[in-house]
Amino acid sequence: MTGKKLAIYITSAVVVAALGWGGVFYWKNLRGIWPAIGGIPGDAGGVNSTDLPLKLPPGFSISVFAKDLPGARVIVQDSFGNWWVSQTSEGKVSLLEVKDGKVVSQNVVFDNLNNPHGLAVDPQSPFIFYVAEEDKISRVNIYSEGGLEKIADLPAGGGHSTRTISFGPDGRLYVSIGSSCNVCDESDNRRAKIFSMNKDGGDLREFARGLR
Repeated sequence: MTGKKLAIYITSAVVVAALGWGGVFYWKNLRGIWPAIGGIPGDAGGVNSTDLPLKLPPGFSISVFAKDLPGARVIVQDSFGNWWVSQTSEGKVSLLEVKDGKVVSQNVVFDNLNNPHGLAVDPQSPFIFYVAEEDKISRVNIYSEGGLEKIADLPAGGGHSTRTISFGPDGRLYVSIGSSCNVCDESDNRRAKIFSMNKDGGDLREFARGLR
């Protein structure tokens, strides 16, 4: 094979590989995005009150509810109609106080946390609030002087460090613990699983496994 032919062969292989990667990336991440950025057939002008380049169909509107919340990930509403937001990369949980559908105040309530992500309110005790950090789950009586009380330790380190929590119909608290990597044998038997526990962190039970 001559040098010219070899160069053509390598270039063709690179192009094919790039197109293949681009196709996979589009399918996983951008599929269905065109109506939002390119408009929809017969776009009659939904209302966009933001500075985002979005086009909406008739009868729809979009506006900014809250801003200046870097790292915002999970949001839950409490019994007062206020919203709690985890700011994972900032190590914070903020409270958005709402009146007549608008945020009237915004404050950091918990700070210096270890990658806080999952938030949950006890459906049977609406003032008991749970926060899942990378390495633990804590609870607190909100709108009080109390601080976070750790109820469970979680494995930390490696990849997939965010912990999502939610109450199930059985009244137990569920937590997802991601794998430490994409392909490996886990050294900690709690990784890549979902567990459930009592509200005080006791009676930890495996619910599902094999979940990255």
